[in-house]
Amino acid sequence: MLYLWLLYRRSPILIRLLVLAVFLIVFIATIVRVLDATHSIQERNKNVHTRSTSH
Repeated sequence: MLYLWLLYRRSPILIRLLVLAVFLIVFIATIVRVLDATHSIQERNKNVHTRSTSH
């Protein structure tokens, strides 16, 4: 980790911006994926707790 930090510190500004952009895209994609998963879980649980009309 320290080696990567030193490598990042010595890299040119364009490489730094590229690395930050990649981290930002991964971070946003992870948040979107988690929110989508929780939304689908809530939809499934809502269907479980509804009353069945077939009785």
